[in-house]
Amino acid sequence: MMDAMRISLAGLDARMLALDLEQPEQPDAPDPSRVRRALVRAAEGLAGTLVREGGTLRLEEVRAAALLLDAAHLALGTVLVEAGEGTRLANVEMSLEQRPGHFALDLRSPSVELRGFALGIGELELRGTIRVHGFRLSIGDEASQVSGDIVEIESFELRTGNVALSVELLAGTRIAIGWGKPGFRLGAESIKASALRFDAGKTRIRAHGFVADDVAFASGGLTLAHASVASAEVTADLFSEVGAAPASRRSERPRASQVPRTPWVSWTTLDRVAGNVDVDVDVDLTVPILGHRKATHRLRVPVELGTIDYRALESDLATLENSLLDFSVRDRALVLERGIPLLPTRGRGKPIVIWDLSPADVALAERNRVRLAVLPSARLAREQEEPEEPRESGKRSFGLEHLGLLSIDVRLSVAQVESTVARNARDAKVSIERIDSLVVQGNVFHDPAGEGRPGSVLGEASNVALSPSFSLGQRVVAIGRLVLLHVTSFEVAFAGLKPTAVRVNLEGASLDRVTTTLSPARGPNDAPSSDVPSRIASSRA
Repeated sequence: MMDAMRISLAGLDARMLALDLEQPEQPDAPDPSRVRRALVRAAEGLAGTLVREGGTLRLEEVRAAALLLDAAHLALGTVLVEAGEGTRLANVEMSLEQRPGHFALDLRSPSVELRGFALGIGELELRGTIRVHGFRLSIGDEASQVSGDIVEIESFELRTGNVALSVELLAGTRIAIGWGKPGFRLGAESIKASALRFDAGKTRIRAHGFVADDVAFASGGLTLAHASVASAEVTADLFSEVGAAPASRRSERPRASQVPRTPWVSWTTLDRVAGNVDVDVDVDLTVPILGHRKATHRLRVPVELGTIDYRALESDLATLENSLLDFSVRDRALVLERGIPLLPTRGRGKPIVIWDLSPADVALAERNRVRLAVLPSARLAREQEEPEEPRESGKRSFGLEHLGLLSIDVRLSVAQVESTVARNARDAKVSIERIDSLVVQGNVFHDPAGEGRPGSVLGEASNVALSPSFSLGQRVVAIGRLVLLHVTSFEVAFAGLKPTAVRVNLEGASLDRVTTTLSPARGPNDAPSSDVPSRIASSRA
């Protein structure tokens, strides 16, 4: 029995050569997570040496002018690399060493076409037909990598968790995919895609003319320096269950409104708003003595430098409400109060809603104007300043039966931000840098005692610059700067006051400094699924 064997590959007829790099313990039912095999259809100009010494197998200085494979299957635990029939490598250089507990492969080729390529790492799957210039595959015990200088991928698919990305034709430069103890990582100097489909949970993006620079994906997070699209459609389902009727009408008094801890938009953005807000507010109230009070308030609100004329807004109310309700400035606050019809009670009426004002805002309010940024800080006066009035038996208190925002017609712009502090505000999910034009139209309905009535708003916008942060599936996405040249249309569907779906169509968009991180609900140490090699193998059967 020989302890060592050396075979020269020069002149070897490699047609239909099956090279098994590991013998499974059960040959009749091989474990797809352990098999390593290459089926060679033909090899031209083959040279090199096969060496077997004891339990070690080596391929030394292997070269081939052309190598045509029917199949290749390299599995290392939960990592699987596959290539299918028709895979071709030109001017191949390869070395391999295998012994118990050790496997090292280095393969280089200036021109490669990998048909039926599949890469499985944990919960991540990558597929496609790949053409590579400057190809290298390096597999080691602790780290492995496949890379190419110029890469084209047809029918590209990438899946991880509930995130799926597919591209008809993807082209890139300096692309590298690595795995092993350092974790999965993907990097690219540049990527171009003719048509791109992205799905994450209930969010879908369809884009054309996609270009990205300096892309990196590692440790569950994505970063890219810059990206742009010629056109795109974005749709998102915001809630799975909407419109559920409340079991009973709440009897307790409403709590004072509070400023959200993390508003979608920084309130300071409102200081840069200009335009017009027109809406017909259809209200049905239950009131003492009268029973029902139905009225339509036709609000026509010009916005100048982020401020509105609250006395003009008051005059837009229906006749009865205008005679009962007054705005006044008192105790360093703007107060909406209930007065007595036909009597001059302004400033002495019963407070209903209070907006605390800074000295500058007090001076502004004395000229009948209030900043939009002040309005979200409203608080109810009756809860803190007056005891609850006893309710007589059989009398109904105030209650909202129906609210309709009809014939909404909003035409606004947001001036360019000057302060970098405002641009990078940490107190909002979306920091708005500028909006040249925003038009919104539609109808929204609210019926507290019934199911959410369908409504919607439609609109368009131009030259929008934002810095958004939002959730996408199990990840949080932050964009340093997002510019939308022309939002040709957008639609937000509502059930009651709850937005249920969003659809946006745009032409021309760019993104800078994009990062994604795992949301707190899923940490970086959570173990991913490890059955991808089995699933890929079974899909080949």
